[in-house]
Amino acid sequence: MDESFGIGKAILVGIGAGIVFPLLMLLAMKIGNASEREYLEKGVLKPCFVETVVVIRGKQQVYVIYQNDRGERIRAKAVLNKMVAAGETVEAYVLESEPYEVYYPGAPIWKVIIYILMGLFVVGAWIPLVVLLIMRRRDNQTASLTAQLKAMNQKRDDIDI
Repeated sequence: MDESFGIGKAILVGIGAGIVFPLLMLLAMKIGNASEREYLEKGVLKPCFVETVVVIRGKQQVYVIYQNDRGERIRAKAVLNKMVAAGETVEAYVLESEPYEVYYPGAPIWKVIIYILMGLFVVGAWIPLVVLLIMRRRDNQTASLTAQLKAMNQKRDDIDI
């Protein structure tokens, strides 16, 4: 039994990666958009004072203070999708069901860039599959030509001169 990977197995892997990978990316984008949509539809825009900003590995962890409808000051974790500094005031959406987290949506241009990148990843996942299919077609053509040449040689050898 041949232990080499082979073009057939590579095509199956390519099909799997070319279908599963894009589907997982679309699912992740849908989940992320659902969370954002909930804040935009059900949330209330509140002015928030940026209390602390901690940068860990290039990512900000931000805590803000805002005042709820009853006049209470609440300290909340913030997902702001922009760089901020302590002492700034920003507007962010607050859900009544999650008062200890605020959200500020990213700029629309970033969404467009992310969709373009996802599209490039999907196309990139299909490129190896197309290359493998072309290689398999060429291999099949080569095998067919080889079989024809052998048959022609066999016929020539069978003729007595």
